[in-house]
Amino acid sequence: MAERLTTNYTRTADGQFKVEDPDRVASKLISGPQVFYSASGGLYSTLRDYVKFCVMVMNNGVYKNVQIAKPETIA
Repeated sequence: MAERLTTNYTRTADGQFKVEDPDRVASKLISGPQVFYSASGGLYSTLRDYVKFCVMVMNNGVYKNVQIAKPETIA
């Protein structure tokens, strides 16, 4: 479902915005070599699912009264 991803932008040294990787589905960020050194690990999600994840983290691993992650994992 790569075609549903938003466009990534980066800020240049002069403060302007430029498209990070303009080649949508064939994007190197999607289909090229996958080396990620970031907190997200290259994961993608919908805003709705990310909000659910954040609520679970804020509730020490519990979402809708279900323990999803151990409190030690959240810590």
